[in-house]
Amino acid sequence: MKQLVIFLLGFLCFHGFSQSIVSVEYFFDADPGVGNGTALSVNANTGELIQSYSIPTTGLSDGFHSLYFRTLNEEGNWGFYDRYIIYLKDFAGVDSDIVSAEYFIDSDPGIGNGTSFSISTSTEMIAFDTDGLADGDHFFYVRVLNANGEWSFYDYALFTINPDLGVEESLLQSIVIHPNPVKNVVNITSSIDLIITNTVIYDLTGKTVYQSKDNLKQLDVSGFSSGIYLLNLTTDKGSASYKLVKQ
Repeated sequence: MKQLVIFLLGFLCFHGFSQSIVSVEYFFDADPGVGNGTALSVNANTGELIQSYSIPTTGLSDGFHSLYFRTLNEEGNWGFYDRYIIYLKDFAGVDSDIVSAEYFIDSDPGIGNGTSFSISTSTEMIAFDTDGLADGDHFFYVRVLNANGEWSFYDYALFTINPDLGVEESLLQSIVIHPNPVKNVVNITSSIDLIITNTVIYDLTGKTVYQSKDNLKQLDVSGFSSGIYLLNLTTDKGSASYKLVKQ
């Protein structure tokens, strides 16, 4: 049986303050209607939920699919859905050793073009260079290569580079991205005078979904799918990165 394992999912309740999430439902590809998806259990929470799930994919064909999640709060209000693009492949009977691995940060350079690192049969811990990265949030991606010459899909984690402590306010702290989560338009404001020279938004696959070299203070993201993105700003004062949640 093919099975998609969602190692870690995070949900926020957007219907008000301190309202617990009491139910989560999911569905593939086509929306069966609010409340008609497959229900998942939830842990105790106060409106923010981080939980692992294992989702069966029996009956789905190999290839790309859309997986949707929707939450219900304690007042009986359903939230907007979150969408994830997944790829299914039945590897039953395939047994091949992992021979290589690579990582990349934020933007995917292409399969085989990441930074390679050696692996062994033991549990690995690697150190990676963050020189040149802007203060703020970033995505770290890893994928592996087997003895058959086949690359895996990536796994990723979010990490944050904190600015050095100092008397002057850091660029990261001076810029405010709001509202966040956002439905339509996100505003960029700063407590210091600066000029934005490049704006880039990455999705969770490391793909650039938006870029502008204009000095923009508002971004229209109404056409983006729901999910988590990375917003990178380059200014005349330096660079900073922010996690952006699209409702």
